[in-house]
Amino acid sequence: MVYDYDIRPKWILTQWKAFVVNRNHLKEGNTAGYARLLFTALKELPKEDVLILSEKYYETEQGANFSYMHNGYRTYIPITDKVLADRRGISVLEYRKIRSKSEAKLQAILNRLRKEFIEIDADELEEYILGVGTIYLKDYQIIEGKRADPDSYIFTQDRSKAKRFKQDSTQGRQLKMYLRLKKMEPRDEYIKFIDIWFD
Repeated sequence: MVYDYDIRPKWILTQWKAFVVNRNHLKEGNTAGYARLLFTALKELPKEDVLILSEKYYETEQGANFSYMHNGYRTYIPITDKVLADRRGISVLEYRKIRSKSEAKLQAILNRLRKEFIEIDADELEEYILGVGTIYLKDYQIIEGKRADPDSYIFTQDRSKAKRFKQDSTQGRQLKMYLRLKKMEPRDEYIKFIDIWFD
């Protein structure tokens, strides 16, 4: 899943034109996921905000990060605020306020959609793990009566050591519901908390 981290509008908007120009090279994975997120968000954004953002990020001709594999640019350098303010006959500060409002609206939509896409994509996983934030369910014990022992839950920060469940797992579905955990994609990564020292 490509939606694990917050996505800043300026970062994804610099790829807008590249998504369109290189649409035949979008593959499953990160690039396709970011394109899906951006275009879904742009559909929900008011038209006037889309126009403000497109004049800065899409109408540019200056490419950056050339990709030989796609024979095209992966990002485009936005038109400067000064040029766009001059076109509108307003000060740079006034233009920045207008642009910032549009970017803030897009940020709110991106944040909401990112969470929705995580849920949608997690439901389609053939195998998943359960967790919250960077804490993942590692193990649990089943006691008499086929119920989980509430004192047996073990969690880990190492995503690769988390217990894996199949898509149709009854236990996984029940643990998710009762422990209020989220379905996540299994991956090999280790995020360690900082050391905490007590006096």
